[in-house]
Amino acid sequence: MLRNKIHHDGRYRGLAAKGVLTLVGISALVLAMIYLYARADQGIPVRRENPTPVSSAVVTPSAAITPNPLAVPPVPLAASVGLETDPAAQVQLVPEAFDFGVMKPGSINRRTLQLRNVSSVPMRIVGTKKTCSCTTVDMQPGLLQPGEEMPLTAIMAADHTPKEKNSVRVIVQYEGLAPTTIPIKGVISHAISTSPREIRVHPRGYADPAYRASGTLTLRSLDGQPFRVLRSGGKPPVFMTPGETVETSALNHSIRWDVSDFDGDTGLSAAGDRLPPFWLIETDHPRSLLVEVAMNHKLDRIQQRGSCPWFTLDRRAVVEPVTAGKSAEFLLAMNGMLGAKSQDELINAVVSESDLFTTELVGIEPHVDGKRVNLRIQVTPAAGHRGPFMGQVQIQSPAYSRPFTVIGTALDPAKP
Repeated sequence: MLRNKIHHDGRYRGLAAKGVLTLVGISALVLAMIYLYARADQGIPVRRENPTPVSSAVVTPSAAITPNPLAVPPVPLAASVGLETDPAAQVQLVPEAFDFGVMKPGSINRRTLQLRNVSSVPMRIVGTKKTCSCTTVDMQPGLLQPGEEMPLTAIMAADHTPKEKNSVRVIVQYEGLAPTTIPIKGVISHAISTSPREIRVHPRGYADPAYRASGTLTLRSLDGQPFRVLRSGGKPPVFMTPGETVETSALNHSIRWDVSDFDGDTGLSAAGDRLPPFWLIETDHPRSLLVEVAMNHKLDRIQQRGSCPWFTLDRRAVVEPVTAGKSAEFLLAMNGMLGAKSQDELINAVVSESDLFTTELVGIEPHVDGKRVNLRIQVTPAAGHRGPFMGQVQIQSPAYSRPFTVIGTALDPAKP
C-alpha cells in the first residue's frame, strides 16, 4: 500500500507540474494581450510601415453651417505616430514660435512658420495636435524630404475676454519620430491694457463677507500711443499720481475705482441703481476709446446652463465705435450649437433689454475651428444717445435663453 501511495503521489506531482507550466503559458499570453490593448487604448499605436488613413465627417444642424476646410482631421490611432521615447525629429523652425503679439478681442489671427527637414533622411508628417480649442492648425500631412520646408499655419480665434495666451502649444506628429512642440505667444487685449484685468469686490469668494469697495487700476498703452483718461465709471477720473489731470497724455496712468455708492450685498445704490457688471474707462486713444474691466460681483456670477445645449465662454463684447444712427457688428463664438437635436434648441434671436441700443441676429456661420458657430450680431445705438453704452441682451432659442453684455460707444456725427 505504501508503494501504491507513493506511485499515485508521484503521478499527481507530475500532473501538477504540467498544470503549472500550462497556467504560466496562458498567463503570459493574457498579459501580452492586455499590454497591446492598453497601448491602443492610450492612443499609442503599434508600429506599421504603411498606416491607413481614416476619414472623418462633421455633422451640422443646418446646411448653412459647413465644416471648416482648414481644420486638420485627427490622426488615426492606427497610424505609426512618433512617441516621446523615439528619436527626436531633426527639424528647424523659422521662426521658433508662433508670436501673435497683441490680438484684438474677437479677432481672427494667423501666423505661419516654416518647418525644415535638416536631417539626411525623409520624414513623414502624419498630423498635428493643439492644446487649446482656440487654435486651429493648417498643414497638409506628407513626406518631407531632406532640405525641404513645409509651411505650418496657426489660426488663433481670440475671444472677447482679455487674457494671456502663452500656454498654448502646437504639436507636430511624425511617423517613427518624437513629436515637435511649438509654443504660441500672445495676449488678447485692447490697445490699452489694465492691471488687474478684473476687479474682485469679493476678494475671498462670493460666500465670504469680505468686500472691497475701492482700489487702483493701472492703464498701459500697448502700441506706444500716449493717451488721456477722460472719464472713469461715468465720472471724472481720480488719478493716483500727483499732478495728473484729464489733460495729461502719457503711456501709463493709475486711477481709482470706487463702488462705495452701491451696497456690497444687494449691489444697489440708495437710488435703486444696480452696480454695473463692468467698470468703463473712456480715453482719447484712437484704437481704444473705451476699456472695460469686469467687476465680478456675486450678482453677475456665471449661471449654470442646465439642459441648454449651447453656451459661450465670453460674458461681454465691446463693439467698434459707431456714429449715432448707424450699426456695428461683432461675431460671438458659440459652443454646442452643432450638437443641437431640434429646432427648439437652435438660436434664432438676440434681444436687447436696454433702451440705449438694439440688437439683431443677422447670421450664423461656421467658426474657423469647424467645431463651433459664430453668431453675427448687429448693434445699433439709440438715435439720441451719444457716448458709451452698456446693457444686457438675451441670446434666445425657442426653448432657452442666456444673458450677455454688449458694450460700445455712439459717436457724435457733428464731431470729426
